[in-house]
Amino acid sequence: LFAMRRVNYVTRFGLDALFAPQDVMAGWETGLVAAPGVGARHDMLLAASTRAGFATARFAMNGDFEAALQRGLAAGVRPSNVANLNLAAYLTPTSGITFTVRDNFSRVDNAWLPTQLSLGDPIGGPRGYLGSQIAGGMRNVTRAELRRAVPAAIRGADAGAAAFFDLGQMWAGDVPYGSSTTAPTLGLSLLAAYPTRSKRVYRIDVAFPLRRASRRGIEIRFGNGDPSVINTIEPRDVTQLRVAPVPSSIFVWPERR
Repeated sequence: LFAMRRVNYVTRFGLDALFAPQDVMAGWETGLVAAPGVGARHDMLLAASTRAGFATARFAMNGDFEAALQRGLAAGVRPSNVANLNLAAYLTPTSGITFTVRDNFSRVDNAWLPTQLSLGDPIGGPRGYLGSQIAGGMRNVTRAELRRAVPAAIRGADAGAAAFFDLGQMWAGDVPYGSSTTAPTLGLSLLAAYPTRSKRVYRIDVAFPLRRASRRGIEIRFGNGDPSVINTIEPRDVTQLRVAPVPSSIFVWPERR
């Protein structure tokens, strides 16, 4: 096991929540796990985790990457790997306007557990395609959102509205019955936080999928919680593929919100 970190935190407002203060990591941390098999298991597990971020008065960006590779030591055996990359960038030209771009890339190759990445995953897939049966070995989802919010707009509650665009891309890879496709979505959101500057945000998303072949019709999502935590959750179909802990769970990176 190996880990290094060099981090600081800066406080910013209006990033994931509407007006709540949020400590943004500025710096980097990385970890590595190397584990040879014992007994009858002639294989090697390598897992890596890296996080980095920086922030200025009007701009912030952060990302995290986790990958695990399991390889049999016998000749001719293909390695199995699972990887997930999550990036987020925030631009806040004024205190009430936030432009956010997020990207999540997931890949599974030669998985030892038979599985697929799904376009309909509630966390990893684009909005508007919940329950879609389209699946593959690589998935990339880009989300862009422009938000306008007003503090203490209604009886001490912050209120906001947003327009968003999601673009999901799927590649078949080597998984059974994999497909390659794109899945764009347009949508509108209503947001509220109570009391003012609360980290808990109540949100309604109305998504209009633009790809007829795979869409499920207009989708409405309701949610509430701390988005600075929710937005960093790894897609479920990626987490269930991991056959061993990744460095971030072993070292338990300290978090500040």
